[in-house]
Amino acid sequence: MPVRDVVLWNVMIKAYVEMGLQDQAMILFSEFHRSGLCPDDVTVRSVLMGVSRTGFELQLKQVRAYAMKLFLLDHDWEVIVWNKTLSDYLQAGETREAIECFMDMIKLRVPYDNMTLLVMLSVAASEKNINMGKQIHSVVVKLESDRVISVANSLLNMYMKAALIDVYSKSGNMEEAELLFSTHDGFDLASWNTMMHGYIMSKWYHKALELFIQMHGRGEQGDQITLANAAKAAGCLVGLEQGKQLHAIAIKRIFHLDLFVISGILDMYLKCGEMESACKVFSKIPSPDDVAWTTMISGCVDNGYEEHALFTYHQMRLSSVQPDEYTFATLVKASSLLTALEQGRQIHANVIKLNCALDTFVMTSLVDMYAKCGNIEDADHRIEPEIEHYSCLVDALSRAGRIQEAEKVISSMPFEASASMYRTLLNACRVQGDKEKGKHVAERLLTLEPSDSAAYVLLSNIYRAANQWESAVSARNMMKRVNVKKDPGFSWVDIKNKVHLFVAGDRSHEEADLIYNKVDYIMKRIKEEGYVPDTDFALVDIEEEEKESALYYHSEKLAIAYGILRTPPSTPLRVIKNLRVCGDCHNAIKYMSKAFQREIVVRDANRFHHFRSGICSCGDYW
Repeated sequence: MPVRDVVLWNVMIKAYVEMGLQDQAMILFSEFHRSGLCPDDVTVRSVLMGVSRTGFELQLKQVRAYAMKLFLLDHDWEVIVWNKTLSDYLQAGETREAIECFMDMIKLRVPYDNMTLLVMLSVAASEKNINMGKQIHSVVVKLESDRVISVANSLLNMYMKAALIDVYSKSGNMEEAELLFSTHDGFDLASWNTMMHGYIMSKWYHKALELFIQMHGRGEQGDQITLANAAKAAGCLVGLEQGKQLHAIAIKRIFHLDLFVISGILDMYLKCGEMESACKVFSKIPSPDDVAWTTMISGCVDNGYEEHALFTYHQMRLSSVQPDEYTFATLVKASSLLTALEQGRQIHANVIKLNCALDTFVMTSLVDMYAKCGNIEDADHRIEPEIEHYSCLVDALSRAGRIQEAEKVISSMPFEASASMYRTLLNACRVQGDKEKGKHVAERLLTLEPSDSAAYVLLSNIYRAANQWESAVSARNMMKRVNVKKDPGFSWVDIKNKVHLFVAGDRSHEEADLIYNKVDYIMKRIKEEGYVPDTDFALVDIEEEEKESALYYHSEKLAIAYGILRTPPSTPLRVIKNLRVCGDCHNAIKYMSKAFQREIVVRDANRFHHFRSGICSCGDYW
């Protein structure tokens, strides 16, 4: 054509762009610019529409600079062009390209508006990419766009589609989370990590570990979060063998240099009572943070190494890492268990120096420490006692057998007594054999918590200890009448990556005959060491010989017998019980640890018990 005006040039450029021939469109734009004619805003918008889809950053910058120079393009129109491109990608199902285009916008500092955010939230929902969705959410909050209904609805839609699993997991609705997870196509690491974390929060540790094994079996690698979650699950299950395998995987993938992962491995060893391995792991952490230091200190206390906990604290101070409230509470507990008053006072001074003296948890621990060290004056000093402080005092007096004084504390305090206070007092009545006081305390406890099985059981035990069997049966019958059920006691032990569960008197195990023979042998052996069965813990009015026999087959004794049967000599045993370990079993296990030269770790509903050479880390105080 001999004469070409601006309109004709624009028609040709737009046609190239619409047909996806962006390179030719750019060549034509250059020829247009050299022709002597001046491209207008239509030209620029057409070219930008095409170039923004190609990702050619250099050409894009040139066109934008040209447009700005001639005042042909304002920011609003530029955003419209980009939004159109993003929408086209989304509608075509090209979500990856949309993400790349959005990243180009950020690199080139192209302004974006609510429409941009709406499109990208839809992209995140389509991709089920919760991490990207959260990043866009932060931009939405920054721009206060969450006040716009359409944006708020898109946010809701994104979360519903992209970790609704996360929402259900965090709220403890794991059945719903499992249902959604089962519908996932392909492998989405974020969802797998979320499910593992949800299982752990719901205390379904076995399922969390099974999910990791399933992921590993599929050939999926996982990341640091995956390994840390798996280590947490193994630790809570006291699954040392699984934990060692996870440690090996961490080393193989060089994740053992990651502080988050190695802290999880450290916590696992400590929960399994494997202090030697824990110390080795901790010594290899280049720069432990406050979490790693506190984990080590807390683990030492839980495993009965209170002196090493205090030593570790001094090393922590030398490394210039500041302790927090949880660290101090743990250290104070170590001082109280050692009745180390001077150490406790030094820690108290550090508490004040580092402005942690207002923390209720720390101050309650200090009260407990001073009281256990026999320094009552320094224990309700310069603080206004709260319910927690009174609880500590009631607990200390009750365990010392000073029941009347504990009652006076309860009646004089300016708070309503809690059920836990009466439960502590009732247990003291059982220990002291005070059935009249026990009955009175049980009535108060049942007024507060009518469905508390502990009250009925403790009251029944008080009557049994006094040989008042009719009253003991009456307490049990009262429990049945109000339809209160005591949780069944069971224990389990993990041997060669298989969990073996036991219930008192249970013969369902495939090796039951061998286990019961082993129990009989163990009981005979520890009797020779001086063990005397405490028949107060037998549950029925039967002959003394039958009472002893009934005690032999409590669930924790069965679990330990199987552990001794199926593990090499001197191997530490780790048993978990869902309820408080009974007094007779606690005493028997002390003798077992001495007679068979075994370290035995029992984790019950109250605490860890680390039995070694006939002594328990709890000091018979649990």
